[in-house]
Amino acid sequence: MTASIDLSLALVGEDHGPALSLARAKALVVVAQRQGGQSQFSPLLTSVRDAETPLGKVQTHVMVHIGEPLPVERLAEIAGISPRSIARLFVSELGVTPHEFV
Repeated sequence: MTASIDLSLALVGEDHGPALSLARAKALVVVAQRQGGQSQFSPLLTSVRDAETPLGKVQTHVMVHIGEPLPVERLAEIAGISPRSIARLFVSELGVTPHEFV
């Protein structure tokens, strides 16, 4: 069942962009209130900040190319900064490592 949802979201993202796909992903959460203090939405399902920033470029690229190998060196190349800098940027801005994001 979840594979069909994932496929549908991927197709929506390809045809209509990541913003609409993200909105639909959030709408598919059917539990009104999670118990135990769990987050209602995945912290990784956040809108891309500014698609022109280094982090925004990487987020957009990952969403479009999720099926490809995405090592930190490739993400750094997309952002135009060093691998060490992209790793720091992910942790400071999103609270996750590049590997966890992917």
